[in-house]
Amino acid sequence: MPGGTHGTDTGQHCMALSDLTPEDVIHILLQGFAGADQEELCHAHAITPMQYQHLKARFLVHAEAGLKQELAGEGLKSPSGPASVPEHAGIAFNLLIDSIPHAVFAKDLQGNFIYGNPTYCNLMGVSQEALIGMDDFDIHTPESAEKFRADDKMVTDTGELFRCVEDNPRLDGKIAQTEVVKAPLRDGQGKTTGMIGMFWDVTEQYNIQRALERSEAKLRQLIEHAPLPICVFTPKGEAMHLNSAFTDLFGPAQENVKDLDHFWRIICPDGALRGPLKAGLRSCLVKDGGQDEATATYEFQDLSGKRRHIQITAADLQDNLMLIMSDITQLKEAEEELRQSRENLEQTVDKRTRELLEANSRLMESNKFKTMIMSSVSHELRTPLTSILGFAAMIRRDIAAIAKERNWSPELPPHAARLDENASIIAKEGKRLKRLIDDLLDLNRIESGEMVWQDQDMDMAQVALDSFKTMLGEFASSPSVMLRQEIPPGPVPVHADPDKVKQVFINLLNNAAKFTEQGEVTVSLSMVDGWAQGCVMDTGPGISEQDIAHIFETYYQGSDPNGHCKGAGLGLSISRQIVTRYGGKLWVESTLGRGTSFFFRLPLAGA
Repeated sequence: MPGGTHGTDTGQHCMALSDLTPEDVIHILLQGFAGADQEELCHAHAITPMQYQHLKARFLVHAEAGLKQELAGEGLKSPSGPASVPEHAGIAFNLLIDSIPHAVFAKDLQGNFIYGNPTYCNLMGVSQEALIGMDDFDIHTPESAEKFRADDKMVTDTGELFRCVEDNPRLDGKIAQTEVVKAPLRDGQGKTTGMIGMFWDVTEQYNIQRALERSEAKLRQLIEHAPLPICVFTPKGEAMHLNSAFTDLFGPAQENVKDLDHFWRIICPDGALRGPLKAGLRSCLVKDGGQDEATATYEFQDLSGKRRHIQITAADLQDNLMLIMSDITQLKEAEEELRQSRENLEQTVDKRTRELLEANSRLMESNKFKTMIMSSVSHELRTPLTSILGFAAMIRRDIAAIAKERNWSPELPPHAARLDENASIIAKEGKRLKRLIDDLLDLNRIESGEMVWQDQDMDMAQVALDSFKTMLGEFASSPSVMLRQEIPPGPVPVHADPDKVKQVFINLLNNAAKFTEQGEVTVSLSMVDGWAQGCVMDTGPGISEQDIAHIFETYYQGSDPNGHCKGAGLGLSISRQIVTRYGGKLWVESTLGRGTSFFFRLPLAGA
């Protein structure tokens, strides 16, 4: 219970509260005694905290009258003698004292209890009747009793209000903080006849206050040791704290900043810049309707004469204004370098783009000229080639007719056989040259977008079989190589150009015929997961990994184990472009010394 004091307060004269009725006063005091937040209570009743404290003091003074009425009503007499009962003291005030959760007690000049409300008696562990006539030594320890008697004597001797916060042990062993208020008790003539007191537990508020103080101390420590300059000002603009980083930036002479106006003159000496800077932070500087945070940037010259860019942030800190400054000079310099680099890059890109456009234009012209030359040369070559193939065929027919006329059977004479073989070689090489010219024209048409595609629903099995039959004559001249087929009898529906698909088969078969000197070449067809998959497999020498990486490139010629160059490197490139045009895929699998397999897939119609 109330023990050692932490300090005293004297009563002060406050503004009149004549606008409050007695019922209002009782209502306010009851709410306060019940633990309502003081700030919210004052705001709700439009009174100031000082006025609220004045009401509590008046409560203690007027409690004398209510107490005397209580004593008179129960036939009790104060040891100091009978007391008159003021007529204006009512039953409502007595009920208030009995019902509040605060402990209220009264003593005479000898320190004997003459009253204790139910709350006080419950805390002391005695009944109201038993309390009358007891003193502090009957209830408390001798040390506490001596302390309380000294406080009571000061109140009765001086006639002044006594107030303090004390540490008191609770029943659970913890220390409770108790706020104590004592006032002199007077009779009808104004003579002091004793004292009246009240106390209540403020441990929770005390702990909150201590926690707030510790939090504020930590905050001040954080501000002081922060690497950024920080200044804190009260709502009235008075300087509360400037950390070391601020004086490091603006000079030690600035550590005595007085107020916000002084602060603005220090950080921004140029009055022309100061106005816009404050305007940028006005949303936070203006309390009513302001934001919690606002940021502005300005430039100033430091102690060394260097121009610095400072970003200043204004933030609300527990109703105070906190200004945080960041030196963003390096960031601004980096932004400027980035801007210049971007401009240089844009200029370089523009220049390079113009160069590329010019090069592309020249390339297009060159490609157009190449296309025209290739088309012209190919047509010029076709005319004499057709004549050569025709004359070679005529020579072989004439030799056959002479052999029949002269009965050269079963073998031709040596000179006739030599002529027939030469004509056969001419025809074979002429056909190879014709295929090369056709490939050049097809490649030219594909690259220029002039290729004509006759897409239609087709049976890929029939196209594969036709390709197989077309190549039988080619393989007949090489009896050491057998051409086989594994083509299903049923239809394999594909939507594509039949001639272009056949060209893919023929190119792959021609490629196999070139490099396979013995063994067999197999053309097959199957349906795999919604795809029509064609395959040409041979037992030739195989292809190295180095060649596989480039084999589908235009004009690329793979290495031949025998050192011979076979083909112009166009067939596989054209085949891949045809397959890719239909959303398919062409690839190769090969093992050196064991053979090669070329696969290609086209989507099945309706898949």
